[in-house]
Amino acid sequence: MRIRLTPHLYEWVLKGNLLGEHERCFFMKANRSDKDYLVDLSDDDADAIRDACGEHLQRVGFDADYGPTREGRMLEELVDLLLVR
Repeated sequence: MRIRLTPHLYEWVLKGNLLGEHERCFFMKANRSDKDYLVDLSDDDADAIRDACGEHLQRVGFDADYGPTREGRMLEELVDLLLVR
């Protein structure tokens, strides 16, 4: 599968501590297309990264009133992109 990331989301993924080195490598190999980044992933890798995002979302994605935090919104966006269709 191929996902398209905005520069903001791409930089957030690379600078954060969400992913391990193995998963981060997929994003480091992204191709630049116009203003976005294209990342190629197998369905299994997309599932694993999506699961990691979901777990991280549960820990840091919501404030005291259960509203999404800034990081939570980024995680939700990434999870949506990683849904295997």
